[in-house]
Parts: sequence; structure tokens; C-alpha cells
Amino acid sequence: MMKNLLFTLTFIGLSVIGMSAFAQTLVLVQEPTNLAGSLTFTDSFTTDQWGADLDTTAVTAEAAFAFDDGSYTDPVDGTAAGDSAACGTVINTAQVAGKVAFIYRGICNFSLKAFQAQEAGAVGCVIVNNEPGALIGMLAGDNAEDVHIPVVFISDADGAALRDSIIAGGVEVFLGNPNGVFANNVGAFRSNIGIANSGAIPSTFAQTSSDFFVPISAWVFNFGSDTAENVIVNTVIDRDGTEVYNETSTTAVTIVPADSLLFALPDYSENGYAAGNYTITYNISADGTDELLVDNTVTGTFFINENGLYSKSRIDPVDGPISNGGSRPGGATPV
Repeated sequence: MMKNLLFTLTFIGLSVIGMSAFAQTLVLVQEPTNLAGSLTFTDSFTTDQWGADLDTTAVTAEAAFAFDDGSYTDPVDGTAAGDSAACGTVINTAQVAGKVAFIYRGICNFSLKAFQAQEAGAVGCVIVNNEPGALIGMLAGDNAEDVHIPVVFISDADGAALRDSIIAGGVEVFLGNPNGVFANNVGAFRSNIGIANSGAIPSTFAQTSSDFFVPISAWVFNFGSDTAENVIVNTVIDRDGTEVYNETSTTAVTIVPADSLLFALPDYSENGYAAGNYTITYNISADGTDELLVDNTVTGTFFINENGLYSKSRIDPVDGPISNGGSRPGGATPV
């Protein structure tokens, strides 16, 4: 009974998520290829209802750093912002117009930075954290109502990785909802795949296939504008690098634009599970060259252990549960 209940709940979750997955948004580096990939971000509209809504936005443009003349100072303590904070009027408008402006966090509020970028002709704004640490919400400032371009916030590490290439030129980024933007684009997200019902499972809870199993399934979407032909899902599970499961969907299918299909593969089950770190990798492919590979491979993990450790969340065997969000107190002025 419990096995059937867990299986049913998994698929109810996939069904609910499947109906809303077309609202996924991305901050994506498209060029050059050595930097290509999605970035972790927060955005102004989701966190505080200002700037463009990424769900209804699709911006592709070259990236450029925006600079002011460096004369702006904190109105409270007189601290100089520096030209890369772009709290004042942007002076390199020729380089910023028609591009996605990159600006460093600091001294003035997010909305003022975005407004200065917009006034310089930027079609989007990426604010780079000026210190290590988790990304925070983008609270509005006095200029929030005047900002109409998409505004996102990325980590200092991602900003540092991109900085030299942006200055050299040729870095192309995408901000927004990719649905229908690319001709060939099938994929899924982590919320659309079958995974273990726990992040950490004691070995005593996983002695047989009756105790524990993993439903292998993926809700695959055609995010592209063209019909996807011969869509296939392959799933591999490895334990500490040793493959323990490899199955591929037996029938190649067609998915029309803005549609989706649930692929169900055989469950992963064993009569006795070895302790270790397990990684589930879903690979999604179709005919033609997929133009957005970031959503073609999706992974999940679980940890079977002999230490009696049980966790519903993802877990690192050394550091414990993995957090993907949180809150912290802030000052009176968001910067």
C-alpha cells in the first residue's frame, strides 16, 4: 500500500508541475561556447514586483558593462560608489545601447542602477553581487516604477567568470522565458523528473525492492516553435561512479510545440541496495540540433547510508542538507 501511495504521489506531483512548467525562466549565457550555460539568479519582478516580468520576456543581446563618471557618493555617509556601480548617469552609452548592461551591486539601490542602464538604452540589466554569499531579493527603490526592462541579480563568482570576456566583447546572454524562442528545444526541469522519495535513506530502510524503489519518469516539454520528432529519454543511475541502471524509452515520439508528454521507464529497484551516493541522470534528445541544451540533461541524487541518516531534502554526506534558498535581515536601504 505504501509503495503504491508513494508512486501515486510522485505522478500527481509531476502532473501538477507539468501544467505550469512552461513558465520557467532563465538567465543564459549563449556565447562564447566555453562560457555557455544557465546562471543562478533572482529577479526584480518575482521578488518585489518591479521591472519586466521574466515570464513574458525574451531578450537576447550582447553583454556590456555600464559605467558612470564615478562621482556618485552615498547620501548618508559619503562613501564613493565607483564607476562600475553605475549609480549616476551612464557615460558609455554607445557601448550599452541595445545590450544587456552589467552593473555591480553597491551604495545605491537596485532600481536606480537599472534605471540608469535603461536610460542609456540597455534592453536588460544584470546586477552582479559585490561580495560572496547567497543571492538576496531585489527590493525596489525610488525608481522602481520607471524601470521597464528585465532586471536580474547574479553571484559575484558568476560575474567574475564573465567579466574579462564581456570587456573583450562577444558575450551573448538571454534573459526571460525561452518558450517558442528557439525552433528546436525539448527538455525538462528537475521538478519534472522522477526521483527518490528521500534525499538520504538508511540502509535498514532499503533492504529490498519492497522497502524502497525509484519511479523513473520524466515529463518532457517541447519549448520550441517547431515540432519535435523522435523524442527519446535515456536514464542512467550510478552509485559512486558505478552504473547500476540504464534504460531508454522504447518508442520515439513526436511532440508538437507547447505540448508535453510523460515518459515512464522501468522502476529502479534491487533486492538489496549497496550504501553510497546515487546520481540519476535523465538525457533528452530529438531529431535536429537542440538550440538550448541547458534543459536536455537533468539530474537528481539520493544517499543510501549505514549511519542511520534520513532526510527528505537533498543532502551532502559531509555537510548535511543542501539549501537552495533562504532569507536574511537587511538594512533600511536595499543595495
